[in-house]
Amino acid sequence: SPPRTAASAAAASPSVATTASAGCATDSACGGTAPDDASCAVCGEEDSFEDNPIVLCDRCDLAVHQNCYGVHRLPQGEWLCDPCAAGETTSTLGCPGCPRKGGALKRTRDGEWGGWAHVVCTLFLPETGFL
Repeated sequence: SPPRTAASAAAASPSVATTASAGCATDSACGGTAPDDASCAVCGEEDSFEDNPIVLCDRCDLAVHQNCYGVHRLPQGEWLCDPCAAGETTSTLGCPGCPRKGGALKRTRDGEWGGWAHVVCTLFLPETGFL
């Protein structure tokens, strides 16, 4: 079965499509919830598109657009965000660019800056980079 998207999660159970653990695009996307639709933890947009769907991590429920998070192709089965795929607990991971924990984190190049950073925060930290 394909990975969960915001649309499929909302259709199955509106309470599943939340951004309670999502990242730092806006204050509402950082730990806020979207009662009916998930918003992307990177850009904050709630709209999901056929060619750029909002996908939900099957472990932590992180909601991100496929393109915003850099998901090159969706797997046939479950989809896990980078920290969950690495066996990390996303709610405990910090970011060198802000005080928030959890959210749309990616592993940094060579473990720099503590090993993880928010996708949005790296736009303001040119010396960081992702694997």
